[in-house]
Amino acid sequence: MPATAAGGVKDLPGRILVARSLDAANLNAQAKNAQNILRRWTSSNYRPTGLSFSTPDAELAANPNVDILQLRGDRLWRLAVVVIYQRSWQAIFYPGIHHWADWLGLWLREATGRRIPVITTIEGLVGDPGDKSRQRWFVEAAGHPVYCQEVAARRVKRIEALYRKADHIIAISPFLARLAKLRYGAKVSMLPLGVDTSLFKRTSFSKRTRPRVVTAGNVRAHKRPQFFLELARVHPDADFFWFGDGDLRPTMRQEIARSGLANVDFPGALPPPELAEQFVSSDIFVLPSRSEGVPKVTQEAAAAGLAQVIFGFYEAPTVIQGQNGLVVWSDDEMVAAVGTLIRDFEMTERLGRAGSAMAASWSWDIVAPQWERRIIDLVEASKK
Repeated sequence: MPATAAGGVKDLPGRILVARSLDAANLNAQAKNAQNILRRWTSSNYRPTGLSFSTPDAELAANPNVDILQLRGDRLWRLAVVVIYQRSWQAIFYPGIHHWADWLGLWLREATGRRIPVITTIEGLVGDPGDKSRQRWFVEAAGHPVYCQEVAARRVKRIEALYRKADHIIAISPFLARLAKLRYGAKVSMLPLGVDTSLFKRTSFSKRTRPRVVTAGNVRAHKRPQFFLELARVHPDADFFWFGDGDLRPTMRQEIARSGLANVDFPGALPPPELAEQFVSSDIFVLPSRSEGVPKVTQEAAAAGLAQVIFGFYEAPTVIQGQNGLVVWSDDEMVAAVGTLIRDFEMTERLGRAGSAMAASWSWDIVAPQWERRIIDLVEASKK
């Protein structure tokens, strides 16, 4: 497996920069998506190169068709990324390791007349908390309420500039593809994300005295952990677990201690194998956040045989109303739906079994080759 210092990889035709972290310890959803695609990369004519700060994913590192650039984790790493962007790549796929470094790296290439194809993804909707015009546009385009993840205005500007400048955008759901085509034109296509079905799989179902309700994600305001606590308060006959870390996790644990809630916990982030064990040992998955793309965790929950309750605002194709979960449009509906599943084990089992069957077609072994083929096709089309 070729792995060299940032300045040591020889520039060769057919090299594609994948601007994401390949570190095994990086649990970021987009980083894991990139890793799963590159683990299964088969082309030796178009060689992707990713970035690593410590120990790369072992399975990916064993793939002879992928190169890894080792970066130092010092204060200058962002500048190193900008320099890496300037090398003789044939295309850049999945920019996003750092919004400032990505934007500056691409801007420098364009400013010096060395523009190359840029292939990016749209995996959710972002908005400026001080300017709701962007969210209003999405609401009108969607035809129903939509919630953007609110980020700093300068970051929204950089993200929007990237979408405008990108040669192609891959949306991860039909809903996101529909909105992106309206906003950015015909350069948008759609591909689903995958799930590791070797980890997230369920072989049996059994009724528990106290149903287990789980979720997973960053414990941050836009994910609405406070509402998760409210679900636990309203449903004391079930146990609730939020797996993930974030700035609000200490606050949530303090509130649990103050209020005396005994049926809810925020144990922290878990690596995928341990998260899979927790999911398979549970009954119901709930996603309190209103702003999502296609949350990868809903695919993992389906594969683990969990009945799901999610909001309909982002039209996730991974949860179909009445088939493998319940889709709701208000907090009151979510409270009621969770209560229904807690009380009705037969429904919970039926929805869980259906989700597990659906997830078979989402295996990364099936999905990753589709991404590889799309990326190579786009690079080859750019030569014509």
